[in-house]
Amino acid sequence: MAGFGGPGAGIALILKALCRRADGGEPAGQGSGVRSAEAAIDLHTPTVAVERGAASVRPTMELLLIRHALPTTVDNRDTGREADPDLSDLGRRQAAALADWLCSGLTADPVDAVYASPKARAVQTVAPLAERLGLEVAIEPLVNEYDAGEPEYVPMERLRALGDPRWDAIMAGEDLDDPEAFRDQVVIGIERIIAANPGRTVAVGCHGGVVSAYLSHVLGTDRVMFFEARYTGISRVAASSAGHRSLRSVNELGHLRLAGIPLSDV
Repeated sequence: MAGFGGPGAGIALILKALCRRADGGEPAGQGSGVRSAEAAIDLHTPTVAVERGAASVRPTMELLLIRHALPTTVDNRDTGREADPDLSDLGRRQAAALADWLCSGLTADPVDAVYASPKARAVQTVAPLAERLGLEVAIEPLVNEYDAGEPEYVPMERLRALGDPRWDAIMAGEDLDDPEAFRDQVVIGIERIIAANPGRTVAVGCHGGVVSAYLSHVLGTDRVMFFEARYTGISRVAASSAGHRSLRSVNELGHLRLAGIPLSDV
């Protein structure tokens, strides 16, 4: 995850963007939608078939953007094979707590569909939820993380604890060559999910960079990597059929606090 000033900096930018909207500026995310990459992909081709019952389609759908749970460390530098870590034992506990919370009836509308990036850590995070709901996890390749193809994966907290210089590069935003192109990719992927699920509540297991990139689009912030999503943190976005996008919550972690489960093992 690139270019974060820490959770406080991200929240400050969110509040600033929301205040700008309250002052009468154009609501963020209501302009042309996606940027230059949109022309190459048909946004309105659903990735899954949707049965449209007259009573089932609401005027807005709700998107639950969920960062994956804590993964393991993988080092494939000797083979060059892409690192695709599974969840750690703690991460599996986090994913189970997430499923318990979203199936408890304590949250708003029940989840109607579950998506994930192709990464194992994203799929495994929402798989317990999908199983509880009797749903399959649909894969959306464009909500993959920006480190796709890298042979090594080390959780950020471990880099920080080890004093690894890569931690400083992440904080300075030096590990992502083209943030705007990454945001374009993410927006296209998420808008495809929205188009395929009118009136539904959809959970998307993805990555910290993906969450930050899409929220920057919704809020209209210049900085793409401005917000640090936490493990299994839920950020909710309302998406109307008229094309309006609005942020409802960021980094919901009540499920971990209720279960007494930590965010990290370092």
